[in-house]
Amino acid sequence: MCNGEHLTKSGVQDIVNIRASLNLGLSDTLKSSFPNTVAVARPNPVLLSLNSSSHTDCEWVAGFTSGEGSFKVKVKESIRSKVGFQTFMDFRITQHSRDDKLMESLINFFGCGQYKLRGKGNLPGGD
Repeated sequence: MCNGEHLTKSGVQDIVNIRASLNLGLSDTLKSSFPNTVAVARPNPVLLSLNSSSHTDCEWVAGFTSGEGSFKVKVKESIRSKVGFQTFMDFRITQHSRDDKLMESLINFFGCGQYKLRGKGNLPGGD
């Protein structure tokens, strides 16, 4: 689209075709405005080969998490604990259910975690 293709009717149709394959697809307005839309084929996800000893892979995971995840520490009073409180650490990454292979790769990368489908549209979350 660097050559101005997006300014032509066919260029706009190409953009709408791409949009049709993303997330929830097209709105009813876009469907009626672009009746010749054909969603582009999405590539099959592959299991990433992340290596926790690789500096580059660790940086990729850190960057991905900063955009798609969160980390929190929760301190809760506890009468069962000798010190009077418990500490919980929670690391989460939320992705669309079609990204299950990515979630499996992250569990393998960290050597721990869970993969759960939950919420609207079955969004997977990794704890």
